[in-house]
Amino acid sequence: MGRYLSHRHDRSVANVDVQKIIDVAKGYDAALNGRTFLVTYGDELSSGLLEIAFNPENFAHLVGIDTGKTNLSATDIFNYAVHDKLKGSDLNGSLSSYFRKKIRSAKYLKEFANVVSDVSAVDPSSSKIAGQIWISKHSVNFALGALAITMEQTGGKTYIPNTLQWLNEEKLIDKSSGDLLPITCILARKIEDIEYSEIRYVSESLSPSQHLSITIAMNSFGDKDQLREEYPALTEEFLGPEQPQNHDKQTEDLDSIMAAYSFEDELQDVNSRRHEIEDEIKS
Repeated sequence: MGRYLSHRHDRSVANVDVQKIIDVAKGYDAALNGRTFLVTYGDELSSGLLEIAFNPENFAHLVGIDTGKTNLSATDIFNYAVHDKLKGSDLNGSLSSYFRKKIRSAKYLKEFANVVSDVSAVDPSSSKIAGQIWISKHSVNFALGALAITMEQTGGKTYIPNTLQWLNEEKLIDKSSGDLLPITCILARKIEDIEYSEIRYVSESLSPSQHLSITIAMNSFGDKDQLREEYPALTEEFLGPEQPQNHDKQTEDLDSIMAAYSFEDELQDVNSRRHEIEDEIKS
């Protein structure tokens, strides 16, 4: 078939393909666009953390659109799709031959923080992507490849997604260098914010070293005041009890909340959508 679908094929299925792209773009816009996620991962022998940021210009390539073969920029394609303005004529000749697999895997793109379970290094000898890591969920063939860039403001490295592939466990292992390391926690923030104020996932089974890596991440990068307000039980678990300067009514109210709402309750709330998806996968 070649790398790109023919113009004739594009015209024959344009309406179907365009609607799929529009649906995925709207989910991406609602859940990921303009947001950065901090992911902690590892086991007893190895641990790490990474930031990954999602922007409009990343979207088109993820779903298999070659913007060099259209008259629209990557950002225009995304904005047109989100606002129901994208047309088949905008895409003719630009859809990758992997579009069908990418769009199937993209079903879980909007659920990124509720789905991904592993991080692994890309093996350059068996994968052609220009990325360094996979963030994946092999049981649903979801593998997001990402490339590290240096941020001008901080000099630190942040990953940007640059490929989405339909990979089962065997293929993912083949395209990875080293082990698939389990994700232990995911924090989220708006890109323009400096600190992380949302807890999107915490593993329900943590070793001491995994627990420590989450504590370090929250201490180093979290908006601790906001996190304590929104997740009092979780933050007490990982950051320890807050030391109030004055024992006032606000402190008494917080003590009351903590007494009524356990760590286990809060953990279940944070992970509730992930559990729903796991049930859907099994059914």
